[in-house]
Amino acid sequence: MKEKIKNVIKESIDSNYGKNIFIKMDKELPLGNILYKYIENNRDKLSFQDNELEELSEFTKREIINLIIKTNQYVLIRDLLEEELYNIIKKFYKELFNLKRDVDIINIFNKSQRDIISLMEDIDELKAMNNGKREIDIVPCSEYSPEHQIRILHMDLKNIKEPILDIGCGKSGELVKYLRGIGFNTYGIDREIESEENYFNELSWFDKKFEEEKWGTIIAHLSFTNHFKREHLKLGDGHIIYAKKYMEILRSLKIGGSFYYSPNLEFIEQFMDKDEFQIEINNIKESDEIKSVKITKKSNLK
Repeated sequence: MKEKIKNVIKESIDSNYGKNIFIKMDKELPLGNILYKYIENNRDKLSFQDNELEELSEFTKREIINLIIKTNQYVLIRDLLEEELYNIIKKFYKELFNLKRDVDIINIFNKSQRDIISLMEDIDELKAMNNGKREIDIVPCSEYSPEHQIRILHMDLKNIKEPILDIGCGKSGELVKYLRGIGFNTYGIDREIESEENYFNELSWFDKKFEEEKWGTIIAHLSFTNHFKREHLKLGDGHIIYAKKYMEILRSLKIGGSFYYSPNLEFIEQFMDKDEFQIEINNIKESDEIKSVKITKKSNLK
């Protein structure tokens, strides 16, 4: 029964893909009509222990976050917001499955919907997608061929240092697979990973602890610095945590190791200490504005 309701929850959440959650729809429910109908029709069969409700709450939270990221790759889900979302869902399930069988559950669904939408209003990227229409414009995360990424980043595979880490490798991790296929010790992280190979890790770059002097090469093609640049241009406080993580990434390089990325971050690169780093900025023929960068660590950071 638990696996069945998980499938229903996922189907309900996925049914909201591309919908504008800020448009009031009287007949719409927080996790979708599919879940409501399933619970209404199976209430006498549904019973969960506290640990099972916690598991369902965590599962639902992850599926909602995955849908948000799938909708807009630039959304940054901070720990506090993630915790609040979990608490809303857990309260929703506790109220839902502890009710007497003859009680109308629609009010519980509506209350949860209002709480979730109110929480989502704290995410700038989602609010910006509110175009006043029922459907929104999706901002997906594209994946590129290994050859394309190597060319764009001007990666010199003859002199590349190991181990290699691709941050924001994409759910397919094609560049990681390619580099491992030609003999390089390569790993990848992303918020969504399809492969179960142990050289992939499903987590965000903010959840990743970059240990000092561990990596020979770090790669970020249209991933980390793309998000960093967007946060910088928004003039909010999001760029601060990106700047801290950027420096953490540089500290994780071995001496002689390199950080390959695009787009460039002119607002921070111009202030880099030339005694500590060698910076190479390369043009990209597909764009007059975006450039790729290779930063090589010459000495330990002061």
